[in-house]
Amino acid sequence: MARIAEVLGALQADEVEAESCQCGEFPSAKTFLQSRPAGVYSCARAKASETASGLETVVEWSFHLQRLATGLAVVDANFNQDKLKLDKLKVATEVLAATVVADWQAAETEDGMLSVLWYPLADSEDYAVAVHICAMPTPKCLASTVLVYGEGREKARCKHSKWIQDRVPIEKHVQKLVETRGEPIHEVLLSKAAPGGDRLLLEGLITNFFVGTSCYQDGSEIVEKLTLCFSNGL
Repeated sequence: MARIAEVLGALQADEVEAESCQCGEFPSAKTFLQSRPAGVYSCARAKASETASGLETVVEWSFHLQRLATGLAVVDANFNQDKLKLDKLKVATEVLAATVVADWQAAETEDGMLSVLWYPLADSEDYAVAVHICAMPTPKCLASTVLVYGEGREKARCKHSKWIQDRVPIEKHVQKLVETRGEPIHEVLLSKAAPGGDRLLLEGLITNFFVGTSCYQDGSEIVEKLTLCFSNGL
């Protein structure tokens, strides 16, 4: 079952005490993010492991911490030059995340989807840190049907949970299209106008979108494989 840990007033707290609890009412990352005020967030994979535990199992954990800090500086000018405040939020996040992941791994044997949200408190300059973990969604098929539809995000330089509400019209359009076609659409690619009437691919609605390319030498032998990401807001 999903778990959650949260601290209100993280900037004012001298010490963060973490305790996670089960949260059946928020079984997914989406329901968790929708349950809190809008703020910057990031989602990571916590891998099931027999040789490691806690934050050691979170894929690219330092990247996700930096994404949160960079995103907050984008949406809140008070954090542009205040490294101390950002460090306090990072410390609170690490304490909460370590507890949530450890408790999850003590009870579950599958990979977890770890979500971290930093959101502003009402009538205050302080912030809350909320951490949630649930089962990592797994692809139902290896091949995906992709639809190019929708413009880029308003806050493309950061992950902001307001996007979950903003993308509802896109999701409704996709749902109607699926009902009409009778076939599933697994991903939607956001895009913007490019010269010549083309569309420039930005990112996936749900996942990061990647395209694989191969480099050839002398027209025969493959010497390198590259993975390129078309995105303005990873």
